[in-house]
Amino acid sequence: MPKPLQSWWKQERQDAPRSARQRRMLLLLVVLTGLLIALLARHLGKELLLLALLLAGLLVSRIILMLDRRRQLLVQARQERRTAGRIRQTSRDLDAMLQQLGMQPDSFERGEIKFKMSQLTSRMEWLLQSARSLALLDALTQLPNRRHFIEQVQIELARAKRGRKRFAVLFIDVDKFKAINDTYGHATGDRALMAVSQRLKTTIRAGDFLSRLGGDEFAVLMDLSAIQNPSEQTLKAHAHLFACRIMAMFEELADLGSVSIDISISIGVSVVDPDSSDPEAILRQSDVAMDLAKHQQHARVAVFDVATTKGSYDDYQLYADLRDAVRSGGLSMAFQPVVDGEQGLRGVEALARWHHPSRGFIAPDVFITMAERYRMMRELGDYLFQASLDGFLELRQALSNPALRLSTNISPSQLGDPQLQVRLLGMLERSGVDPALVTLEITEVSILERTTTSEANLQALRQAGIELSLDDFGTGYSSLNLINTLQPNEIKIDRSFVLALHDDPYARQIVEVIAGMSTQMALHLVAEGVEDEATFRVLRELGIQYFQGYWFSKPLPVADLAARYGAAPKPTSP
Repeated sequence: MPKPLQSWWKQERQDAPRSARQRRMLLLLVVLTGLLIALLARHLGKELLLLALLLAGLLVSRIILMLDRRRQLLVQARQERRTAGRIRQTSRDLDAMLQQLGMQPDSFERGEIKFKMSQLTSRMEWLLQSARSLALLDALTQLPNRRHFIEQVQIELARAKRGRKRFAVLFIDVDKFKAINDTYGHATGDRALMAVSQRLKTTIRAGDFLSRLGGDEFAVLMDLSAIQNPSEQTLKAHAHLFACRIMAMFEELADLGSVSIDISISIGVSVVDPDSSDPEAILRQSDVAMDLAKHQQHARVAVFDVATTKGSYDDYQLYADLRDAVRSGGLSMAFQPVVDGEQGLRGVEALARWHHPSRGFIAPDVFITMAERYRMMRELGDYLFQASLDGFLELRQALSNPALRLSTNISPSQLGDPQLQVRLLGMLERSGVDPALVTLEITEVSILERTTTSEANLQALRQAGIELSLDDFGTGYSSLNLINTLQPNEIKIDRSFVLALHDDPYARQIVEVIAGMSTQMALHLVAEGVEDEATFRVLRELGIQYFQGYWFSKPLPVADLAARYGAAPKPTSP
C-alpha cells in the first residue's frame, strides 16, 4: 500500500474510529484498485498502461485529498465537541460558584459565560468590599473600629502637614460599665453600648469621625479647621465646649428595654499638634486626659496639657513601656521554693520580674497595678502564665522531679474574664503540664469582688484538677467566711503574722487558730516570710506543713534554682 494511504489509514483509525464493516469496505476498494492496475498492465500495451497508471494516480490523489479533508472535518468536529463540553462544565462551575456566593439560580438564567463571569466579578468585588468593611467596623455598634480610627488619624495628620489644618481627639469612656454588666448581664451591657453610640452619633458634626475603640471606649476625631483664630487656647476651648455638649446628651436615663439606667461618661481631650506623626501617641494623650477626668470631683471633662499632666503622662509612658516589654518578651520569671517540714522541695511559686532599660527594677505591685488600670491585665496575665509554665517545665526537667508543683497568682480582673478558663486550660494542654500540679493563688479581694463570671471560672478550673490557694490569709475581711466561699485546697498565712510571731502574742494566737482549723478542714498550710531557723521551728511545732521565705531561698532564675537544689542543698541565709 502506498505510504500516503498508510499514513492516512493510521490517522483515520486514531482520529475517527469506524465500524469494522466500514474499514473492510475501504480496504476492499484499495485492493480492487491495485488489481485493476495489474490486469491493465498484463493485457494492454505500454501506452495504454501508462495512461491507466496516470488515471489511477489521479484517482488515488483525489481520493487521498477527499479523505484528508474528511479527516480535518472530523478533527474539527471533535475539537468543537471538546470545547462545547468544557464550556458546559465551566458554566456549571460558575453556576455552583455563584450559588455559593449567595446568588439564586433565577438571577443568572442566561447561559453566556461572559455574563456569568461578569456576575462573578461583581460578586467578588462586593465580597472584598464587605470583608474590608468587616475589618474596619465594630460588630456591635457598626461604628468604625480602632484600626479604622488610627487610619483616619493618619490621614488627618497628612492633611494637617499640608494645610496646617487642626483637629482634636476626644477619648470617651463609659463610667462603671463593668458594674452594669455584672448587675444586669452582658445583653443589657451591649444595649447600653448601643445607646451610647446612638447618642454620640446624634451629637457629632458632619466633619467629625466617631469610632468605638473596644470595650466601653469610644473616640471622636473633631474637625477644628473652621476655627477663625486657631490659637492653642482657642482650639482647646472649642474642643472642651464640644465635649461638654456630648456630656449633656447623657443627662437623661437610657431606656434599655427591661430596665432604664443612668449612663455617665468621662471624656479626655487632646488638641493635636500638626507636627505630630504618631497616632498611638495622640490617642495616649487623650486617654491620659480621660483618666484625669475620672478622678475629678465634678467636671468629667479634662483637656490634655503637657505641664499639668506630666505625672500622668510619665505613668502612661511606663505603661507603654510595659506593653512593649510584654510583646517583645522583656519580662522574666523567678521561682521561689516551697519546702516541707524536712526542707525538701515540694514546689515553686512563679514571680514576675521586670528590669526597665532606663528605670531599672520595677516592682511587680507597680506594673501589675498599672496593667489593671490600663486594662491590659488579660494580655499580661496570659504572658506571665505561659512564662511560668515554660520555666516550670525547664526546672522540673533539670531537677528530674515529676511531682514538683507550680504556684502562680491570678488577679481579680482576670477572674472576671469569661474566657479565662479556656485560655489557661489551653496553655496547660499545649505545654503538657498536668493541671493537678498547678495551684492558683487568689487574694481575699478577688473573692470579695466575685461575680457569676469569676465563680464560673473557679468552678471550671477546679473541675479540671487545678488547686486553689487563698493568699495573704488573715489580712482582709471575714477571712473565715471566705474559706467557705472559695473552698480552697491551701491557705497561705500572710508574712505579717509570720514576721511578728516572736514579738506579738496576738500574731502567734492567729497562727495557732489557723493551724488548728486547717487540721479539721483538711487544708494545706503554707507560711510565707520565713527568714530564720527559729521561726521555721516554731511554725513546724504549731502544725504548719509547708514553708516559703528567704531563709530557704530568695526568688531565683531557673538555672540558679536548679543548681541550688540539684545536689540536695541545705538552706543558708541569703
